[in-house]
Amino acid sequence: MSWNAFGSTFAVWIIIFFCVFKGVGSSSYIVWATVPLPVTFVLIMIINGSTLDGASDGIKKYFSGGLDEDGKKMVTTAAMQWSDAAGQIFLGLSVCLGIMTSYGSYNDKKKPIILDSVIISVCNCSFSFVAGFAVWSVVGYLEKAKLMHKTKTSGVGLAFISYPTAIDTMSVPNLWAFLLGMTLFMLGIDSSFSAIEATSTVICDTAWGGVVPRMFVAFVLCVIGFLGSIPFCFNWGFTLFDVVDHYLCAYLLLIIGILQAFGCGWFFDAA
Repeated sequence: MSWNAFGSTFAVWIIIFFCVFKGVGSSSYIVWATVPLPVTFVLIMIINGSTLDGASDGIKKYFSGGLDEDGKKMVTTAAMQWSDAAGQIFLGLSVCLGIMTSYGSYNDKKKPIILDSVIISVCNCSFSFVAGFAVWSVVGYLEKAKLMHKTKTSGVGLAFISYPTAIDTMSVPNLWAFLLGMTLFMLGIDSSFSAIEATSTVICDTAWGGVVPRMFVAFVLCVIGFLGSIPFCFNWGFTLFDVVDHYLCAYLLLIIGILQAFGCGWFFDAA
């Protein structure tokens, strides 16, 4: 057990509870800080990454799909790239997770939703595309510095191994470590409390859940989330996190989306 990870996890779930204990009345104010700040930090990291030696080589690989050192063989197959890309978009937009549906339920019944859907989709996908420049400029820098063999450039290893490795070799490393940590923290908080908020909305909209105080529902959900996070605090937690992140995001969401697209939504409604 990593007690540092355990304590941090406990603190994070306390923060998530205070973000959602009043429902959208509290979370709607939190996003005014947790959304623009990560965007600003990513833009700063892009500017810094563009000044690194080898950044242009990384950007070229970003547009070419990623090539081996010989420049001929693709690191990943086209099927893997498309599945990872679809999983990223599905997770980023919360497709098939019910989060956008829950937030949309607070709108007026006659409010047009097509424009909102387009704005959310375009902004989210555009940010993912722009953030790729911050990532691949550093990948090019690592390859130029001959540090690529010590790092990972896919999955969670990119954020927790590759980028920190590059930060250690930059000037003012503490500043870039702070920006990276705050970016991951705020994006993680957003993802977590939106999922809790969506679940609590569904529960409170039911006949039996409507009589339970929303604060209590949020508290129970946060406790369940904390208990589910404990296995990731062990020494094998990083591997478990990588497996869950890959298979749940890249495959499970796609399967659910395909089932719903082919008219199997009745199954989920019944469940």
